[in-house]
Amino acid sequence: MISSFIQKLRDDDENRVIIEDFPLKQEYYNLFVRNGKAFRRLFYLNCEDNNCTIRMKEMGKDNRNYVGCAQLKNENAQFDSKRELLEMYRKKGNMIEINANNPLELVFQDILNAIKPEIYMFSSDNESTNLKNDLVNYFENNLNFEVVNVIIC
Repeated sequence: MISSFIQKLRDDDENRVIIEDFPLKQEYYNLFVRNGKAFRRLFYLNCEDNNCTIRMKEMGKDNRNYVGCAQLKNENAQFDSKRELLEMYRKKGNMIEINANNPLELVFQDILNAIKPEIYMFSSDNESTNLKNDLVNYFENNLNFEVVNVIIC
C-alpha cells in the first residue's frame, strides 16, 4: 500500500501534498524519502490532552469528526508512544511545531504563516496595473508581506 502511494506521488505534478498522520514509523519515513519525495516541512500540532477533550466536547457528538473520550484517550496514548519518531523529525530540522493549545484562529494563522512563500513577484503591463496593485495591497495589508522594489538594469 505504501509503495503504491509513493508511486502515485511520484507521478503527480502537484507541488504540495498534505499527508495526515504519516509517517508514524521510521521505516515508512525512510521508504518514503528513498523512493518518493523528500519532506520539505513536517508540521507537529502540539495540543495537550485536556484541550483535545474540551474541543471534542464543544464540537458535539453530531459532528462527523467527533471522537469519543475513550477513543481520543487511546489515540493520544498511541501518539505519545511515538516520541522517538518525533525527536527524529526535530533533529532533521524540517519540522515546524505549532502550539495547537492556542485558539483555533491563531493555530490556522500559524500554519498559514509557515506555508506561505517568502517572496512573491508580480509583473504587469499597463492594462493589468490595477490588478497588480490590488494584489500587492492584499499581500501587504492582509498577509503582512513587506513590499520590496527591485530595479533590474
